[in-house]
Amino acid sequence: PTGDSAAPVSSPRLRLLARVIFGLTILGIAGGIWFSIIDAGKVETDLAFLLSFCLFTIIGYILAIRRPDNAISWLMLGIGFAFGLSAFVGSYASYAIHGGVGGYRLGAIALAFDQPMWVPIVGLPATFLILLFPDGHLPSPRWRWFAWVLGISMVITFLSILFGPGRFEESAFPKVVNPLGSEALR
Repeated sequence: PTGDSAAPVSSPRLRLLARVIFGLTILGIAGGIWFSIIDAGKVETDLAFLLSFCLFTIIGYILAIRRPDNAISWLMLGIGFAFGLSAFVGSYASYAIHGGVGGYRLGAIALAFDQPMWVPIVGLPATFLILLFPDGHLPSPRWRWFAWVLGISMVITFLSILFGPGRFEESAFPKVVNPLGSEALR
């Protein structure tokens, strides 16, 4: 039982971290809904889509409280957190661009941060969740290089979208220019 004695020592801190991430995710989703209501007068989110990503947060939280040593719990909690952050930043961006508090400039910055949020929301479940399922470990040590390549490629994709120059042509605001865009990346 020497391997099990280390887990309970860090469990209270990990449980607190899980609660904080869970709370921030719920606040992000609620804030996103609130900004959406203020901006458009209604919630423009598909309820089934919202519920499906809230389940990542709820299941991740329950697993992290009960099994803080399993990477699947933290991965699911992280996917939910990315969704909550995206909901908040995307709704705030629309609100600010339409003349809300913070104005066009801050709204454009928020929109820049929202654009690459699909990478963790879609990329993590499609790669690491499958790769680490069911016990939170890679199938064998031979998979480490593949996990590193996946992780690095997701970070590079996220950053290249975040700092990519040009307009947000694939968004609801195609005329807004990325204020974080670097011409050196063109």
